[in-house]
Amino acid sequence: MKRVPPAKDQRIRFDLADLGMPEVSCIGIYEMTRAERYSDFERHPQELELVFVKRGDFRYPVAGKEYHVRAGEILLIRPGESHGGAGHILERCVHYWMKFRVKKAPASFLFLKTSQARLLLRAVERLPGRQFKAAPGTGELFEEIVERIRSGSGPLQRLAIAARIAAWLTLLVESAQQPSHSQISQEVQAATQLIRNHPSDYFDVDAFSQQHGVSASRFRRTFRKELGLPVHDFQLETRVEEAKRMLIATQSTVTEIAFALGFSSSQYFSTVFKRYTTQTPSEFRQHAEIPSNRVAGA
Repeated sequence: MKRVPPAKDQRIRFDLADLGMPEVSCIGIYEMTRAERYSDFERHPQELELVFVKRGDFRYPVAGKEYHVRAGEILLIRPGESHGGAGHILERCVHYWMKFRVKKAPASFLFLKTSQARLLLRAVERLPGRQFKAAPGTGELFEEIVERIRSGSGPLQRLAIAARIAAWLTLLVESAQQPSHSQISQEVQAATQLIRNHPSDYFDVDAFSQQHGVSASRFRRTFRKELGLPVHDFQLETRVEEAKRMLIATQSTVTEIAFALGFSSSQYFSTVFKRYTTQTPSEFRQHAEIPSNRVAGA
């Protein structure tokens, strides 16, 4: 089954009621090429939501606490819990999600026998953690489900979709029950630390890879697989975070900050900054809480 390529900045979203599965109220893929600002809190009294981050990462408040969800991780939002919120920014990422009506479950859940449905629902509702690393293949199985939904709605196709959704949920339950281990390699950890410590410096992938005894192409693949984004995007994110600090803590102009962080122009800096924050640097500085003792210069 081929991979489903989500449209840029566009939701792919389905309600499976038309396929005889009203318990699956939403299944979708969302690829975001720029940050997005929420307008209000969301709350689903009768729905459980599972979000899988395929690429990138985001910080998301649920029930009053912010969670940093990275590529390859699952976030669980239980029925009735508030999430999102006015002013909250959802960063650039690709994420998949499913919502299930669980408080008033229909007589049939994914066409399973009653005992099987209760077992699966109970396991999902009692997941031991809100955030956890997903097992390999989680994203690919989700993409196969979406492709099946797009392909048709015959009786056998509906059974195939339901079976794969049940398998996806079972995979998540098994993932949550596994011990949490860091899967970040030493070379990727070293690279991220170097970039964070020196955000304005050009990160030479070829030189770094040679120094750590790996090929540049392998390092790029490993970096993207483990962190969910290319090296270049990670460095841009790091520079934007440093720019936020400088805009608040110093009196440097936007142009001075842009050049201090290695951007080719203040215009390009402003474009990148807005892509990640929804605001221009000047707007961010205007609305930020500025300490009275901020220092001059970069």
